[in-house]
Amino acid sequence: MRPLRAYFISRPNRFTAVVELEDGSIEKAHVADPGRLSKLLFKGNELLLVPKEGGKFRYRVLAARMGDKWVLVDSGLHNYLAELVLPCVPYLSAFGRVVRETRLPGARIDFKLDGYWLEVKGCTLIEGRVAYFPDAPTARGLRQVKALKRQREAGILFLVMADADLLALNYRVDPVFSREVAASGLDLFAYSFSFDGEALEPLGLVPTTREEDPAGVLPFLSELKEAVEEYNRLHGPEAQYDIIEVNRDSFVLALTGYGTCSCCLFDYLEDIIYEAGLEGWSVRSWKNRGGHFMIRYSRSGGP
Repeated sequence: MRPLRAYFISRPNRFTAVVELEDGSIEKAHVADPGRLSKLLFKGNELLLVPKEGGKFRYRVLAARMGDKWVLVDSGLHNYLAELVLPCVPYLSAFGRVVRETRLPGARIDFKLDGYWLEVKGCTLIEGRVAYFPDAPTARGLRQVKALKRQREAGILFLVMADADLLALNYRVDPVFSREVAASGLDLFAYSFSFDGEALEPLGLVPTTREEDPAGVLPFLSELKEAVEEYNRLHGPEAQYDIIEVNRDSFVLALTGYGTCSCCLFDYLEDIIYEAGLEGWSVRSWKNRGGHFMIRYSRSGGP
């Protein structure tokens, strides 16, 4: 069934929207995303609704208009979308067993991938070409981050519901959560989607940053993207880099390809530095899972 179009009127509480259907009737619809959604749920903005099974409302809000695109705001879809793209995320795709809804002391976590713990967060706040999470203070998110930090290996996968160049932590809205994540050793992944109102299109990985001022890393990110694209073009399936994270004094790349199984492995870890002319950077640390490498680079002499 195709989604119904409606127009936003008000939001009496976090989980309820009052909407006007195209026939002029007024309904209440369930909002699954507890965020503020202030750039999406404002008076007169166009929404897409789908029928809701059970509960007191007939509909739930699926998406909201943003320019000529739609932004999914149905957080009930997050785990399904995460499972859809996990095979496309370097390093995460190297894990075999996927278990949903697992528990740690003090928090419930979305996935356990073998021995790796992964929480999934949906991101709907886009300003310019930068996506920000969260768009409202998240005590639950803070508990989850603290629980994840106690694990040997864990990360967060942000699902960005629009095209974006970078995923940043929202220090303005929730400085406690943002600083907790930024100071942690958790892996930060992001993957974006585009929705035209009928079909959902996975767009690909989005670099993440821990910086409080994401604009400060955009020039270097542009330089790094050019370097990675050129490297991948020249090396093909032998070795491919993906940008996972970029900061002022460090960046993280994922490296895949059959070359990672060769005796020249350490040359591959450093190739991007020399071939892209990234003087002043060096390999700080790396980890491997099934031939997928996550490499952190830092400025030489840096922390």
